Amino acid sequence: MPKKRRRPRKPRMPDHGGPRRLHAVRTATADLAGMRGPFLAWLGAHGLPAHIDPAALWDEVVVTVDLAVTRAGLTDLRSWTARQIDTLAEHADADESEALTTLPLLLAFLGDTGRWSATTAQLDAAISAAEEATSPVPEVLAELADVHVDPETENAALRALPAVERAEALLRFVLPRRPVTTTGALRRADIAAAADLVGVDLDGRTPRSMWDVPQLADIWAAMQQVGLLVVTPSEATVSPVAHGWLTGNAEQARQARLLVAGGYLAQLLDARPEAPWEADPLDTVLPALATAAVGHPVPTAQVLGDLDALLDGLPPGGTAVPQPGVGLDARLMRTLVALPARALVQQLTAEGFLEVSDTITAAPGLQRVLARVTAAMLGAQQQFDSIHRGSPDLPAPDPDLAGQAYRLRIELADASPPVWREVLVDPGIPLDELHEVIQVLFEWEDAHLHEFTVVGPGRQTVRFGPQDDDGWMPRDESVVDESRVRLSQVIGPRRGKLRYLYDFGDGWEHLITVVGREPASGSSPPRCTAGAGAAPHEDSGGVWGWTDKVQAARDPRHPEYADIRDWLGLQDGETLDAGAFDLTEVDQRLAALRR
Repeated sequence: MPKKRRRPRKPRMPDHGGPRRLHAVRTATADLAGMRGPFLAWLGAHGLPAHIDPAALWDEVVVTVDLAVTRAGLTDLRSWTARQIDTLAEHADADESEALTTLPLLLAFLGDTGRWSATTAQLDAAISAAEEATSPVPEVLAELADVHVDPETENAALRALPAVERAEALLRFVLPRRPVTTTGALRRADIAAAADLVGVDLDGRTPRSMWDVPQLADIWAAMQQVGLLVVTPSEATVSPVAHGWLTGNAEQARQARLLVAGGYLAQLLDARPEAPWEADPLDTVLPALATAAVGHPVPTAQVLGDLDALLDGLPPGGTAVPQPGVGLDARLMRTLVALPARALVQQLTAEGFLEVSDTITAAPGLQRVLARVTAAMLGAQQQFDSIHRGSPDLPAPDPDLAGQAYRLRIELADASPPVWREVLVDPGIPLDELHEVIQVLFEWEDAHLHEFTVVGPGRQTVRFGPQDDDGWMPRDESVVDESRVRLSQVIGPRRGKLRYLYDFGDGWEHLITVVGREPASGSSPPRCTAGAGAAPHEDSGGVWGWTDKVQAARDPRHPEYADIRDWLGLQDGETLDAGAFDLTEVDQRLAALRR
């Protein structure tokens, strides 16, 4: 039985009596001796937080390399193997394990500065093994799972949250039901009243769509994601739990408020930076939230740094937008990290989740909400990293999801009129089987290449696709085998969005979101439950090409009118309805995929 890896209990800075002496006879340690200056300069260029002592960090690097030489047989500092790292982690004691937390930094330094002598794939494997071996996440998750709050204190705090008040107002507006558009949005006539209820000032405007009012759309989407709002192609209704909340059931009210608070907090944390150069604030804020959730105040300066001092050193106007080809100095880099982090902390404070002074703490009564959401996000990060590394086999289904079904909404991006389907699937469905479901839902012919893409925490992107067994195409090592990954590993309720691209030429992009989780009653999945819009024809030129062909087939004056109608197989007098959708027909086609 393999030895269990030791995990560091809590990261701490070293307290050595002086610099470590290197082994003079070891090639790896002798090589390391000449890297102290470049390593410290590299740390400074990457914006090392002020509360971390770079010299102490170097001491930990020295300890790590010494251990690797003596216990894992490391002979070449510039070419570590995942096996050596695993061996090192297995044999390190508790104190030594804390020094190992610097190993991912050392490996990144070797790669960034051109000192790594093996392949890029080997470097990625070594960094992944080092991050897994030194991750504090398992112990953090255990602490978060043990967070408890007095029920009365928690309920009072939930009642006072602005997000809960807005959600209750919106659900009362919907009760018992409200008509919606084919895109699942409130009708135009209801937008102003709904916006006013949730505190959105339209300033006299009459938006064309609810989706043009981001604040209202976000609350609407969040209520769907947590299962309090049920939207069909024609109307919106409230769920049984939401109905109990609105009609005075104390227990259901408590459940609903917890769902709203958790769902809205997750939505705030999951928002992606708009600009590609902008740092993801979650990298610095999420660890602070986890620490605050377990009752430990976090020094504000440790999370945000001395932002005012940083801003004082910028050029006039505080310009912090990098230009192509222009390097960033350490001050500007730290500012780019601190600005979005501060904005997120301010938003979380304004929404009542945090209290901020010299320290950052969880708002009284909301520690369990923060613990649940941060645990889910840290767990997702850990799972995402595991997927990114790839697995030789399809993992076993999640036992917690046995007997459950995911309700997926699959939308064809940029289609007009909208083309979407809702389908119930087994959460454990492998992605190669989900590919087959999508092909049936949209009447594709599986005549072209496809791939799935998911963007995880920290903007990490993983691509999934079929593995070519015929050898007629070169294998892309960056694409994970879709047959070895289950849907529940990459997305779930209130967690992530999956993209499915079919036909790399026409570029049919499908956006896949889990809009609900429910008992798998009735017939076995997959089952189509709703939809809108006719499926485009294969090889019609993508969304814009299909739109052009639909218009040409309707206009006798169009120069290609006859050719397009013939290509579409339309008879004289027959019309093409791009908004047509037959639920029964689609679900009957899916029957062939049911077990």
